[in-house]
Amino acid sequence: MSEEQLFYLYMWLKFLAWAVGFVAIIILSISAFRYLRAIYKRSKFLARLMPLDAREGVVVKRITLQYGSIFRNTKKVDLVIDTKEKRYVVKYFTPSVTKNINLFFLTPTRYFITTVMGYTLLTRSSGFIILARLFKPKDIDELFLKMTYTEMIETVKGEKSLPSVNFESYASKDKPTENILIINPIPLNVKCLNKNRLEPLLSGDKYGDFKIFSSNDFLKLLDRETD
Repeated sequence: MSEEQLFYLYMWLKFLAWAVGFVAIIILSISAFRYLRAIYKRSKFLARLMPLDAREGVVVKRITLQYGSIFRNTKKVDLVIDTKEKRYVVKYFTPSVTKNINLFFLTPTRYFITTVMGYTLLTRSSGFIILARLFKPKDIDELFLKMTYTEMIETVKGEKSLPSVNFESYASKDKPTENILIINPIPLNVKCLNKNRLEPLLSGDKYGDFKIFSSNDFLKLLDRETD
């Protein structure tokens, strides 16, 4: 091989190494951003919880490190919140740090997720496809054109297990206890298997031994309870 060929081979390998490194940096940056976003959302939730903790008759006990579930789901309870009338035993659940997923419960301890890669937007009047994009637009029902959307590509991930949470050991003997599963980040859709049919699970719905909530809706519940 001549010196000129060796030079071009060297330059090609150098470019290839640079390209691979650049792509790796992008992938790592996206992953880091998703985790940082989840940590930021959890921080906001905890910050909004602090004023409630200061109200008369309200006691908030942090049982675990409050960010651990973002990286690994365990069976440990994360929060115990006592109000004058009720006790809330809270578990955080992070099925994925990505937001473009659908969550399907097969049982309270078995689930799978699907990743959604895009949306097709349609006008309600004509059904005419007008736009495709890689994320769900916010406030879609408030748009002037009154558009609906359908998911374009949905990839099923393998079945996973949610560790059985020991809610019972934190139950109160003096007042009613509610078990809460806070899902965060919030998936696009949450459904459960009921009589061989997948049915929607909405914030506040009871499923198994717990009620499912988004962090915002749970804070609203506490705000009403302690006002």
